[in-house]
Amino acid sequence: MRFNAYILALLFGLLLNQAIAATYIIPMSELDFSDFLPIRGNCEMDLDGLVTDKLGSQMCISSDDGKIAHYRIIATPGKNVNIQVNSRLPAGSDGLTFTPIGKLISDVDDIDIVPGQVHIVNSGTLGRIDVMFGGEIILSSTFYGSDMSYQIEMEAGIIWEDTP
Repeated sequence: MRFNAYILALLFGLLLNQAIAATYIIPMSELDFSDFLPIRGNCEMDLDGLVTDKLGSQMCISSDDGKIAHYRIIATPGKNVNIQVNSRLPAGSDGLTFTPIGKLISDVDDIDIVPGQVHIVNSGTLGRIDVMFGGEIILSSTFYGSDMSYQIEMEAGIIWEDTP
């Protein structure tokens, strides 16, 4: 977490019993599909963490052991924030595609995530926005290796900024 405030603005804010801080994000839980076979196929995780194979696939071990991604954006109460949740396309030869399915929720907004689209969400009276998603994972090539445990990183998965 990083707070950015100027001394003068901070002193003025303290005199008015208000603090001025930059909008920031806190990871609450990271996306985890639990166990799946390293074979071609696809499966989906809903917002309850239930992981199921898509029709014709046997890649995922269907279970309720998945963990949705949950991030919390903290902003000034009543502030509009631009939020974009992106898909992941295969990198190199990993053959992994991920498409998020979820919601952007504050105490005044409840918006379905459309991957790659910028959504304007009001931080509401509490000054927080919850970004929650499961999604669909597709393996178009077989993963190889003796470890069989993979951690996939995704650059610019969630982009946010205050609206001007």
